[in-house]
Amino acid sequence: MAFPWEEVFWVLLDMDGTLLDKHYDDYFWETLVPQEFARRRGLSLAAAKDEVFARYQREEGTLNWTDIDFWSRELDLDIPAMKESIRHLIEVHPDAEEFLQFLQEKKKRVILVTNA
Repeated sequence: MAFPWEEVFWVLLDMDGTLLDKHYDDYFWETLVPQEFARRRGLSLAAAKDEVFARYQREEGTLNWTDIDFWSRELDLDIPAMKESIRHLIEVHPDAEEFLQFLQEKKKRVILVTNA
């Protein structure tokens, strides 16, 4: 059975992991942040990961989870500058452009719903 596109008027899309590949965010939060945290505090990478991931876990599900200003203060790191330094890693998710073109051809209204 084909998807009933004729019954759809609005399409709500997230940006990270839907329109943009998640590699950028995953690399940033799982690799770069712990590396910089370790460097700035003179910790081993393993110790830094333990500390950073424990802090992530405490905030998961809260408004702080997606607040880069919070993480800048919490970790004493310049999160916006760090994100900018690897912006070249941001890539469009495979098939996203084709899907957006499809939605345009079907005359569907598209809304971007994201915290990015």
